[in-house]
Amino acid sequence: MEKPDSILFDMDGTLWDAVNLYVHSWNEAFKELKIQRRVVREDLTGMMGWEGFKVLEKLLPEFETDRRKEIYRHVNDLRRKMLPEIGGVLYEGVKEGIEKLSKKYKLFIVSNCAEGIVERFCNWAAIAIV
Repeated sequence: MEKPDSILFDMDGTLWDAVNLYVHSWNEAFKELKIQRRVVREDLTGMMGWEGFKVLEKLLPEFETDRRKEIYRHVNDLRRKMLPEIGGVLYEGVKEGIEKLSKKYKLFIVSNCAEGIVERFCNWAAIAIV
């Protein structure tokens, strides 16, 4: 069997805990869009890793699909703006581990998050990307 030359990391729940960032972005979107709703950490923790449309069905069952998508775009726009300031909790040893592994392997970060979030995460965490 060949030895691997690359390692893939899922971002959320593997490299960091960003649930508080997600909670904040949802609640700010609800406030800005005048939706009478509020989520707490426990609401989103069990949905981490879910595909976005499943989250929308769970959180916003009373809205039509197009409206859900509009709301989700707003949440993700806010999240992209908030991430550099709010960040999350980088798990212990992540930076050191990535640095050490990068000497031997090609490293990749994958996620089903919104476009631009992985790059913003890397910038926030000061993880060099090439």
